[in-house]
Amino acid sequence: MNGIYLILSTLCAVAFAQNNQNCTRTLDLVFVVDGSNSVNPFNFRLIVESLRSAVTSLTMGPGNTRVGVVTYGTGLSEQIPMTTNKAALLASINGLLWPDGGTDTYVGIDWAKNQLNANIRSGVPQVIVVLTDGQSSYVNMTMASANAAKTDGITFYAVGVGVLVDREELDNIAAPNANDRVFLIANFTELTQRLQSITVQACEDECRDGVDMVFVLDGSNSVNIFNFRDLLVTVTSTSATFWTRFPQSRLAVITYATGVFETIPITDRNNQDGFTSAVNNLEYPDGGTTTAEAIIAATNLLLANPRGTIPRVIVVITDGQSDNTSSTISAALAAKNENMTLFAMGVGPLIDTDELNGIASADGLATTVADFTVLSQQLINRIGELCGTSFTTAAPPVTTVTLPPVVNPECNKPVDVIFVVDGSSAVGSSNFQTLKNAVRRAALYYDIGPASARVGVVTYATTVTGGFLPTSDRNAVDQGIQNLQFVGGSRETSSGLERALRDIVNITNGFRPEAPKVVVAIIAGNSDNPPRTVQWVLNLRQAGVYVYALAVTNNVSALEMNYTTNNAITQQYRATDYLFVRGQLDNIVRMICARDFSTTTSTTTTTTTTSPSTTTTTPTTTTTATPVRDSTTTTTTTSTTAAPPSPPADNSSCSDSRKVLDIGFLYDPRDCAAFIQCYFRPDNSAVAVRRTCPVGQFWNQARLRCDEACNVDCPEDPCKNLPNSAQRAMNETCRGYWECIDGGSRPRCCASGHSYVRGRGCVEDCTCKDPCGPSECKTSAVCDLKPDWTDSTKFDMMTPPFGWVSSRCLTGQFNITTCSCQ
Repeated sequence: MNGIYLILSTLCAVAFAQNNQNCTRTLDLVFVVDGSNSVNPFNFRLIVESLRSAVTSLTMGPGNTRVGVVTYGTGLSEQIPMTTNKAALLASINGLLWPDGGTDTYVGIDWAKNQLNANIRSGVPQVIVVLTDGQSSYVNMTMASANAAKTDGITFYAVGVGVLVDREELDNIAAPNANDRVFLIANFTELTQRLQSITVQACEDECRDGVDMVFVLDGSNSVNIFNFRDLLVTVTSTSATFWTRFPQSRLAVITYATGVFETIPITDRNNQDGFTSAVNNLEYPDGGTTTAEAIIAATNLLLANPRGTIPRVIVVITDGQSDNTSSTISAALAAKNENMTLFAMGVGPLIDTDELNGIASADGLATTVADFTVLSQQLINRIGELCGTSFTTAAPPVTTVTLPPVVNPECNKPVDVIFVVDGSSAVGSSNFQTLKNAVRRAALYYDIGPASARVGVVTYATTVTGGFLPTSDRNAVDQGIQNLQFVGGSRETSSGLERALRDIVNITNGFRPEAPKVVVAIIAGNSDNPPRTVQWVLNLRQAGVYVYALAVTNNVSALEMNYTTNNAITQQYRATDYLFVRGQLDNIVRMICARDFSTTTSTTTTTTTTSPSTTTTTPTTTTTATPVRDSTTTTTTTSTTAAPPSPPADNSSCSDSRKVLDIGFLYDPRDCAAFIQCYFRPDNSAVAVRRTCPVGQFWNQARLRCDEACNVDCPEDPCKNLPNSAQRAMNETCRGYWECIDGGSRPRCCASGHSYVRGRGCVEDCTCKDPCGPSECKTSAVCDLKPDWTDSTKFDMMTPPFGWVSSRCLTGQFNITTCSCQ
C-alpha cells in the first residue's frame, strides 16, 4: 500500500506551495489501519512502509502538523498518540506488528475521534484516513462511529485495496464527498500507477467543505474611483467563480481608507445575488490607508462567525504602503495566531513589498500586479492555489467586458459631453482599443440621464468613422462605445471637431441651453491640416462649447495644442504613452464635473474673429482658492466679482497637516466648508492654499474630501448654538440657505427664480440665476496636482497605477491656486 503516501501527499497539498513530495499544510491527522487476517503479514509491511513515506513528506513540529496511528483487527491493536516528533513517530510506525483477527473498523474510528477531540486546535483541520482491504465486521457500528466523528467536524478519507472492499461502506464513511475522498485500488501494482490521479483529486480538498474568506479592499485616495470600480468587478467575478467550484464557502468584504468604511457580513451562496448587489453598491471610501484597522475588523468578523475547522482566509488588496506599517504587521500576526491564512496582493508601483511579506502568512502568499485591470485573474489564480486547484476560465475579450451597473455614478451634473477620438492609422487597432476602454470608463463616471448628463462619441481618421449623438440612455452609451470600430486612414482632426459641433447643438437631438457643452478631444498626433483644425476649435468656442484637449505621446506639436486650448474655457493634458491615457482622461472628467461653468470665464457666442491672436472674450472672474506663500513672499489673491477674497491660510500650520502622497490636508477652523492643501518644497517649507467645497458641502477631514454636511461633525458649525429650524443665508449663492436640524447645518435651495432673504425666506427674484446645491456635481474640490518646484511650466499629476507623473503646461505656467496652467 505504497499508495498511502500518495493519498497523504494529496490530502495535504494545499495551499501555499504546491509540491507532490511535500506537504506544508497544518492539520491533525490520524491513520486508522486495518490489520485483519485478510491483509496478511506481507501486505501489512507494505502498509508500514507507505506510512513511513507519507509521514516523511509532512511538515511536523510545534505549531505544524501532528500525526497519530491506530491499528485494529479484532478490537484495537496498537495506538500511537498524535505527536509532532517526526523521528519518534517513524520509529513507532516501523515497530508496528500485524494484528491479525477480524475487521472491527469502528473501534479504530472511535479511538481516532477521541484522540482528535482531546487535542483539538482551533482552526486546524482534523482528518481521519481509514485504510482497509474489505468490509468491516460490524457495518452499522462503523457507520455510527464515522457519523459521530463527522458531527465533530472531522473529515474522512477511505482507501480500499483489493476485490473484497465494500464500496457502499467506504462511500458512507467518506460522505458527503465520497466521489473525491474514496480511493479504490485493484492491487498494489495498480496503486503506483494511480498515484498521480489520486494526488490531483485529493489536492483540491482544502476547500471541499468550503472556506470562510474576507476580502479587505483598500479604498484610499491613491486608488481613485475608477480603479476602485475595477476592484469591485474583481471581487464579484472572483466570488462567482469561487462559489461555483466551492459552493459551501462563505464570503465577506471590508472596505477601508481612513478607518473601516463599509462591511458586507459573512454571506453564503444562498444569498449570492444579494452579495453581488451589495458589492456593486459599495462606495469609494477615499482617504488614508489604515490597513491595520481593516485586518483587525476582518479577524474579528471571522472569529464572531466560527465554523469548526473550516479554513479561514483574509485577502488584503492594497495599492500602497499603509499609514502605519508596524501596526499593520502586528494586526496580521494576530490573525495568523488565530490560525487564519492571509494573502497580500499589491497593485501598482507604490507597493511596499516588505510590508506585503509581513502581512502574508508564508512565502509565496504576497503577490504584486501591475494595475487593477489585471488583478482579477491573478486573484482567482492565487485563491485557486490555496484550494489546490486551477480555475481555467479564460478572461473575457477586452472588447466584450461587461462592468456591473454603477449604482452611484460620481457626477450628476447636467452637461452634454462629446468625446472626439483619433482613429487614424498611426494609432493602430491595439491603441485604439486602449482609447475606447479609457473613454468607456470616463463616460460611465457621469450619471447619464434626461435630467443629468448626455454623452456622445465621434471617431475620425480621414473623415468621421463612427460614433453616436449625445444620449441620455446609459446602456446605449456603454454599448455604443464598445461597438466602435477601428478604420484607420489619415488624420483630419477637423472632421471630428466639425461633427462634434454639429452633434452637440443639434436641435433635433434636444438642445439644452442650460446644460454646459463640452468636447473632449483625444489627439494622438498632428493633424494633416492644422489651420483647418484651429478654425474648428474656434468655431466650437464661438458656439459656447468648452474644449478639453488630451495629447497622446509627444507627437502633437506645442503650436497646434496651443491653438486647440485656452485656459479660459479649456484645460490641456498630455499623456506621454497610451498607458497613461486612462489616468489622464479620468482626471479630465473629474475636472469637468468639479468646474462651475456658470462663473467660469468664457468666450461669448457673439465672437466672430477667426484668428486666435485677436479673439475677443467677455471674462467673468471668480475666486475659488487663495495661495499663501511663506513669510518671505507675498500673498497672492485672484480678483473676484462674486465674493470677497478668502481669508489667507496659515502655512505655519502645515506641519500639523495630514500628509497623503506628499500633499498635506488641514481643516479650516474658520469655515466648515473650507479646507487647506499644503504643498511642500524640497526644503520642507510649505505653500498653503485655501479651497472651498462645492455649495452645500462641508470638508470631511476624516475622509479627506468634501462631503454632505450631514456626514460631517464640524466644531464651528453655527447651528450647534442655534435652535432647530433656524436659517442663515449661504454666501456662495443667492438661492441657498442653511437650516439647523438637531444642531447641524443642512443645505436648502430656493426654487429657480427665487432668492433667499434673511427673515423672509424664499422670495421671487428674477435676477437670481445662481446654481444651488451640491447636486451640481458630487465631487471633491481637492486638487490632485502639485507644482514642479524646479520648473514653473511643469507640474506633477497623480496617475494611478504609475504614481506621480510629470506633465508640462502647453501654454503659460502652472498655478497651484487654480490647479491649472495659465
